[in-house]
Amino acid sequence: MCRLLGYCSRGSSSVAGLLTEEGLRAFTELSAFHGDGWGMAWYNSDGPQVQKSARRALEEPDYARLAARPLGDLGLVHLRWATPGLGIGYDNSHPFRYGRYTFAHNGAVHPQDRLGEMLPAAWERRLAGATDSERYLLHIMWRRRRHRRGDRRILPPRLPGHGGRGGRGKLRVAPARLDRAADRDRARRGPGHAGHIGDLARVTRAAALQRRVGRQVRRRRTGPGRELAGRQQA
Repeated sequence: MCRLLGYCSRGSSSVAGLLTEEGLRAFTELSAFHGDGWGMAWYNSDGPQVQKSARRALEEPDYARLAARPLGDLGLVHLRWATPGLGIGYDNSHPFRYGRYTFAHNGAVHPQDRLGEMLPAAWERRLAGATDSERYLLHIMWRRRRHRRGDRRILPPRLPGHGGRGGRGKLRVAPARLDRAADRDRARRGPGHAGHIGDLARVTRAAALQRRVGRQVRRRRTGPGRELAGRQQA
């Protein structure tokens, strides 16, 4: 699993200033194990900026230089520990950028031999590298674009063996561990639990259903029959 740091400050800040020198040193030393690349993303008046490398952060002068500079008021730092089977290289290092969005990921999508099913062919051609994480970002952006265009058919590509939760052959997203409470929740659910790409579709469908029900309720409350009943009661 990778290591992530995100920050949002009241003004342009450096990572070293936010963490203190001691905190930055402790975070950077994690690259002794998470040594498959590093990257930083930040936002300034020109929009999102990304700099990354396939080298270990401890051995990279640019990492130390950027960490000491006030880059912006919003940013990400990522130390990569590559998912087994996925290569190490500049294009596979995080963060990734799509338009005004930057994205870093801590987790894995399985099974790896079916990662190509996450995206339509046109979006697959947008990939710069070969990671599950970059595909995950593009999957979100693809769905977002379709949703903004009013296309309600925003289901992921049909997957063979797509059945109930945890079904065999279903693409699964293993999420980042955000806090100890989330870890305890996963422990209660047992090993092997992971989020699913289909979860987002279910949430979207539930939200759409909720909106339709809300509209129907409002129409019933304000329709002619309701108004007539009100006058009769009066």
